[in-house]
Amino acid sequence: MFDPLPAGARGGFLSDAIYRWRGIGEWSEAEATVWCCNWVPDQENTGGWYNVTFSYRGNGEMQQGTFGSNAPETSSPYFRGDTFTLRYNPKHPSRYYIAGERTGRLQVVIAIGLGMAAALIVLLMNL
Repeated sequence: MFDPLPAGARGGFLSDAIYRWRGIGEWSEAEATVWCCNWVPDQENTGGWYNVTFSYRGNGEMQQGTFGSNAPETSSPYFRGDTFTLRYNPKHPSRYYIAGERTGRLQVVIAIGLGMAAALIVLLMNL
């Protein structure tokens, strides 16, 4: 279920590189249970996303997390009690990866990487 991301996946090459770099393919699998799925309207653009809150057992302890899921407001992607499979880092069980969904940590890593690349370009242009 957790093969490397296909080339057409969101983020494409960058997401696949992060997947490999973090060793996500070697992480443990767990079944997560959805607690709530709430629509979050986007105030600046038309549309929004669903904020999904869930829990799972990682290394024998209960963990919880959230992620954003893109879906039309009229079509909730998850309901309370639904389950799905995720991968979690056995060294840090609160860190997880959900295939095909956007998790906050991945977005932070991408944003930091893009920021560092932009700063490097600016520095090189000023030499």
